[in-house]
Amino acid sequence: MKSNQISLFGTLRQLSWPAVVLVAMATAFTGCEKSSTPVAVPAPPAVPAEEQIVTVYIWDQYLSPDLMAEFKERTGIEVVPKLYESTDEMVEGLKSEPGTYDVFLCEDGYIQILAGKRLTKELDHSKLKNFANIDEPYRNPAFDPKNQFTIPYLWGTTLIAYRKDKIPNPRQSWSIMSDPEYSGKVSFLDARMECYDVMLRTMGVALKDADVAQVTQAAEMMLGLVRDRGLRFGNDNEVKDQLIQGQSWMSMIYSGDAALIAKENPEVPIGYFIPEEGAIIWTDSFCISRDSRRVENAYKFLDFMLEAKSAAQSANELHYASTNKAARPFLAKELLEDQAIYPRKDILDKCQYFSLRSVDSLKEVNIGWRRAQEAWLARSGQVSNEESEPVDPGAPPQAAPLIN
Repeated sequence: MKSNQISLFGTLRQLSWPAVVLVAMATAFTGCEKSSTPVAVPAPPAVPAEEQIVTVYIWDQYLSPDLMAEFKERTGIEVVPKLYESTDEMVEGLKSEPGTYDVFLCEDGYIQILAGKRLTKELDHSKLKNFANIDEPYRNPAFDPKNQFTIPYLWGTTLIAYRKDKIPNPRQSWSIMSDPEYSGKVSFLDARMECYDVMLRTMGVALKDADVAQVTQAAEMMLGLVRDRGLRFGNDNEVKDQLIQGQSWMSMIYSGDAALIAKENPEVPIGYFIPEEGAIIWTDSFCISRDSRRVENAYKFLDFMLEAKSAAQSANELHYASTNKAARPFLAKELLEDQAIYPRKDILDKCQYFSLRSVDSLKEVNIGWRRAQEAWLARSGQVSNEESEPVDPGAPPQAAPLIN
């Protein structure tokens, strides 16, 4: 889980078209009252080609190419994806490259941090006529009351995918990933809150209830898996590839990614499930960057993505659940019937959004996460412990906590 030159147009470019005409007429008639020469009215100023785009900062393979082509055909605006590999990278991009991105995708846990840093623009809902299509559970969320900053896109869980040819009958529990028989064959996403959630669930503790001592214990468990059981970390593309190629027999993975690789790789027997302890649930949302230079284009893009058929096409192609109630009649039957994508209520009740109990717990999460990452990098030969940066307890987590 990336030039920001601002073009300057002449004074006339800053005026509305009617104003340009009035200025031209006034100039033509001043001092030329007896002239019968026709007045030449200038053509409307051309819209610069660079304004006919909207840049979207997003995960790889998280937009439908066909849908983006339809948007360009209807509006003349080209969608230019800008990719990031982690939420931390996305935040740094917004901070260091102002004006580069118009729209960005953000997971729920980070919205408050971005709003606090004023990296996202407050939305004008009057420009989003299709917002009414959003299903009630995704309106007015705790992480963004009244959807001030976010337009819900897709939702899902973080679950286990596995190789059926290697593990025919897996125990439906997160604890299976710690079994000695699978040493060196397990991958975790390099997303700290998901990893801590897994460790705590195997301890029978909910992430939101974990005290500092329990967070420390979870960190030690994770460190032990890296050092003694060959646990590896990777971004979403890496854990998918490791599973497909057989380097891993089990992977922590996003629900839609699991469904998609199972469908697209029929020669590789891949199964997936939400463990009996439950899982992290998340909502990915679109936001408008505070420094967007093409805000009107951004609103057109968002409203297009809120259309029922657009939302359905996104869900069907990406294999994630939709936040759009109007899209439901257009969703594929196989998607609606997949209980890992649309879980039963009893399973969904065991899932939770990112949340931590206290700031002290957050500090301990960051300390433990850095230790686990250093151990993984050292073991994989990417960097030694001596070369690593010092621990920063105040560094933002992979998903910002909601303090209860």
